[in-house]
Amino acid sequence: MVDIRKPNWNDSLINVISSIAKAFGTKSNYQTNALVDQVLAKDYKNIVLLLLDGLGDENLQELSPHGILINHKKAVISSTFPSTTVAATTTIESGVSPLEHGWLGWSLYFKEIDRNIDIFPYRDSITKELIPLTDFDAKDVLKYETIYQKMSRTTKDEAMFYAFHPDKISHQAEGCTNIEYSDIQNMFDKMKEVCAQEGKKYIYAYSANPDYDMHEFGSRADEVQKDVLDIETKLEAFVEEVKDTVIIAIADHGHIDIDWIYLAEIPGMKECLAKFPTVESRAKNIALVKGKEEQFRQLYHQYLAQDFLLLSKETILKEHYFGYGTKHDKFDDFIDDYMLVAIGNKALGFESPKEGEFNMKSTHAGLTAREMLVPLIIIEKKGERK
Repeated sequence: MVDIRKPNWNDSLINVISSIAKAFGTKSNYQTNALVDQVLAKDYKNIVLLLLDGLGDENLQELSPHGILINHKKAVISSTFPSTTVAATTTIESGVSPLEHGWLGWSLYFKEIDRNIDIFPYRDSITKELIPLTDFDAKDVLKYETIYQKMSRTTKDEAMFYAFHPDKISHQAEGCTNIEYSDIQNMFDKMKEVCAQEGKKYIYAYSANPDYDMHEFGSRADEVQKDVLDIETKLEAFVEEVKDTVIIAIADHGHIDIDWIYLAEIPGMKECLAKFPTVESRAKNIALVKGKEEQFRQLYHQYLAQDFLLLSKETILKEHYFGYGTKHDKFDDFIDDYMLVAIGNKALGFESPKEGEFNMKSTHAGLTAREMLVPLIIIEKKGERK
């Protein structure tokens, strides 16, 4: 029996970032995390939030059951919905829910140009061609106030804020110093330099692995375990070399090995769909042709019900899947009639990939515990403040 977990907005990633915001005088509409509050009350000079993409709690137990991360695990908390990087990391960098910030998933439909956009790489979801920002800037439409901007207004310590991202990722957060790094060693080296500087600091450090390799090789692959052990080795050295620092390590979501189902290959399905399905492969937005709902529901029960929940938009909003707060202006453009949300090991594509095209072996965004539950790891390193 698969363990299904809905998002728990009282014990999730949003509560961790609410605690960090609280430490800098910023109030949140979400409750804080008591464990994190207790640690941050010690007033460390450096607060480091290390996000290891894809390293859910079950994944960590499998890949490194005796390492520094699991040895400092304090709790298991909920991801966002969908359990995916776009939604979760934007919550971490905004302090609000996906319902509020609007970054719901990988692929979103923008009526302004009648295109589906893979929002992080900024390309057409169907053709995969890059979209010039001069044509249409969806990221400007989805612009939000960052957590760094909010904390800058309320901090009494003249604190400094930093965001670390791989140099292969184009990301510039507002309200902080953005620092790019070439590899994990380079990330920790640069973080060590920042931690050694005077003054109170919040440092958000994002690692694309193990998620990147999990997609390619599978969640239990040797290559992925090597990633995790390498991160842990370098983290141990970093902890030894810093002082007056707390490291809070989390993941944005977990990972599950998957098999693919292609919607266009289900007889009669294509004629039911009014738009190309969007959001995520395990949290698929469905817009129906008028008059085709009964046919669609029959096909769902025949082909998909064992592996996916069929959630109406009304249910999604009523049960607060995307969180609480004021619904983003674009939400109703992004979510149509239904969502197909994974509860098994299947993912939804539209058509079979062409020969030579990449197809992921592992992914996320569904409601299994493997995807939804992430570790909360806290490592404290005391020492004299400079």
